Amino acid sequence: MKFLKLFCIRHIGIRVKAALICKMYQKSLSVDLSSTKESIGRLNNLISVDVSDIQGFVAYSHYLWSTPYEICISTTLLFLVIGKAALAGMAVMIGTICFGFIMGKRYVQWNFTFTRGFHFHDHPFTDLEFYRIRF
Repeated sequence: MKFLKLFCIRHIGIRVKAALICKMYQKSLSVDLSSTKESIGRLNNLISVDVSDIQGFVAYSHYLWSTPYEICISTTLLFLVIGKAALAGMAVMIGTICFGFIMGKRYVQWNFTFTRGFHFHDHPFTDLEFYRIRF
């Protein structure tokens, strides 16, 4: 049953992605880019990346409302089965969640300070040329 739900939600996400890409490509054909430094290829690349993010949100947004219900139901059933020992399990689960948030923030800070001195290329072919010339 769970796989059927995921299949249907991903199917909806793919249909939303196709509709958005179609409309955005139609709009991009009517936009005059001669006054800007942007190209139509870069615009289409940004469109496809953003639409993929929207598809991911559509595919997994149902977890925003279903996860709290699943936690409440499973905690209630666990408490009914094993009694007060379920409270210890809840304490461990909450502690693990807090630990994950703290480690996630530290990782982001560490990653930012580590990558600050590096130069990132905008285009993958530029990177390939750089490595080809270097070696």
